[in-house]
Amino acid sequence: MAYPKRELMANPEAVFQRHWDAVQSGDFDAIAADYAADARLMQPNQVHIGHAGCRAFFDALFADLAGFAARQESVTVNGDAVLLTWSGTHEDGRTAQGVDTFVISDDLIHVQTLVYEIR
Repeated sequence: MAYPKRELMANPEAVFQRHWDAVQSGDFDAIAADYAADARLMQPNQVHIGHAGCRAFFDALFADLAGFAARQESVTVNGDAVLLTWSGTHEDGRTAQGVDTFVISDDLIHVQTLVYEIR
């Protein structure tokens, strides 16, 4: 499936923020449009590749984090790399903490890593 072309932002931090907003709204088409066709989304012992991998990655992530309200704890940008630390809370009292890294160029995410824990 071809995703709509986005307006070029040329700023990795702006691309990251657009992506965060799309994830928070659950807009899968907007999420997928942020990734290069050959993007790699990596978790411990798992690598998802391309838009099909992106769908699998986010289907699992949304299932795991359903009902959590996430917030950015810190965003560190250096060149084409973005490091995000985030946390989340669930109405049942559980908490989540995670760390993502993104490599962004040509207005697209080419690599993302994610590690998180739910308590």
